[in-house]
Amino acid sequence: MGLAQSKVTSTAIYNSYIADDAKINDLSGKVVAITGTSPGSIGYYIAEAAVKKNASVVLLLNRISKRSAAAEASLKEVAGDNTTIQTIPIDLLHLDSVSDASQKVNEIASEKGGLDVLCCNAGIMAMDDDRTDDGFNLEIQADHLSHAKLTKECLESLKQASESRGEARVVYQSSSARHGPPLEAKYFKKCEPGTLGGNGAAGPWSRYHQAKLSNSCFAMSLNEVLRDTSYSKIKSIGCEPGYATSNLQSSSKNTGFLVTTMLNLMHLLGGSHSPADGSLSASVACFGSDVDGGDFFLPGGRFNLAGAPVKSISKGQPLKKGGEPETTDKDNKIVIMAATLEAFGWKSFV
Repeated sequence: MGLAQSKVTSTAIYNSYIADDAKINDLSGKVVAITGTSPGSIGYYIAEAAVKKNASVVLLLNRISKRSAAAEASLKEVAGDNTTIQTIPIDLLHLDSVSDASQKVNEIASEKGGLDVLCCNAGIMAMDDDRTDDGFNLEIQADHLSHAKLTKECLESLKQASESRGEARVVYQSSSARHGPPLEAKYFKKCEPGTLGGNGAAGPWSRYHQAKLSNSCFAMSLNEVLRDTSYSKIKSIGCEPGYATSNLQSSSKNTGFLVTTMLNLMHLLGGSHSPADGSLSASVACFGSDVDGGDFFLPGGRFNLAGAPVKSISKGQPLKKGGEPETTDKDNKIVIMAATLEAFGWKSFV
C-alpha cells in the first residue's frame, strides 16, 4: 500500500474573500467559463466563487462523467435565481473536442453580450511519455495547447464582452513547477512516444515543468500580443495555487513514494492549504478588483505554498528584483508563442 497524501480542509481564507466585495467583485450580468471543475478540485471552487458572486452564466468545461454531473448539481444548490450553470463537454486530449466546446461557449456567450472570463484551469501531471491522437505529448496538449486553442477560438466572445462591459479576462493556471530550466520548442511539437524523457525518474517531471512554465509564459506573452490591438481590453493573467491538497497529485501516474513523502513534509511544515484556499489566486485573477493584464498571482505565505493571494508580477514586471525570472524571460515568451503558432499552423494569434 502506498503512502497517502495528507489533506487540508480549512476554507477560512476562501470564505473571507467570497464575503468581501472589495476582494472578489460582484459578477452580476457576467459570463464565466472554467475548465476542470470536478467536485473538491481547485476549479470547482473557482466556479463556486463565480456562482456565489452572482455571475449570470457559469459554464463548466469538463469531460462528461458522474463527477462532472455531481459538480453541476452541487453548484446549482448554492446558485441564486439569476445564475445559470451549464456543463459543456470538453476533452483536452482531443483537439476536435476543444473546438466543439469553444463553439458552444461562443453560442451561449453571444446571447449575453460576450464572454467575460475564460479560466484555463484544468491540467494533468507527471503522466507517461505517451501521445494524444493529435500527436502531442499528453501534458503539453492538456495543460497548454488545448487551452491556447480554446482561447483563440473564444477571442471574439472575449472581445465582445470587453467592448460591452469594459474588460474581459483570460487566466492561465500554472504551478510552482514552472521554476527551472528554460522552455524548449521540442516539447510542443508532434513526436513519437518515449522521445521526451521517457518514464524514468526525471522525464515526467521535466515534461510537467515545461507544461506549467508554458502556462505562465504564455499568459505574459499573450498580454503583450493583445496590448496594441483591437483586443487590448482583454487582460491575460497568470496564477498558481501553491500546494493545494487536491486530487491532482493522486491522479498522476508518476507521483511515487518520494514525491508523496516530500508533499507530506511540506504539509507538516505548514506549507499546504485546501483546494478552496488554493483556488483564490485564480479567483482573484478572474474576478478580483485590482487586476491588470500581465499580472501573476500566487499564495503569499511561506515559500508561496499557502496563504492569501498576492501579486508577484504586475503588468508583466516582477515586483521583487530578480523575481519570477523564468516567467518574465524574453526568450521563454518568444519560444512559447512561436511554438504554439507552429503547433497549429497559425500565422498569428489575433
